[in-house]
Amino acid sequence: MERALSVKNKLGFIDGTSILTPSMAKEPLIAQAWTRCNNIVVAWILNYVSPRIATSVTYQLQKDLASISQDDTFISDYFTQLTILWDEIQNFCPFPCCSCGKCTFNVNGIIEDLQHKDSVM
Repeated sequence: MERALSVKNKLGFIDGTSILTPSMAKEPLIAQAWTRCNNIVVAWILNYVSPRIATSVTYQLQKDLASISQDDTFISDYFTQLTILWDEIQNFCPFPCCSCGKCTFNVNGIIEDLQHKDSVM
């Protein structure tokens, strides 16, 4: 796994040696790019590990999300932390989408509402 990440120049996301988390307030475009790359690395890892390990990772993310608090951090930094956790959870267990084009129930809208309610919680 380390070799595969190193070849793609993404090992720093795992060991923290060369990749620093940018501040959304100071560098929003760089922070968005960093989040996207981080999500790619997480998806690669989850596709590589067993489903049992992936489930425990998802549980840990949900636990981290439930315990996060702003405390004395800036609201922009707090929101960035929340967004990263939401994105990682979405990468681990994406909500299903209907692509049949025939639905009259607005299934995608209902699922999106559920995801939004989860984010609010």
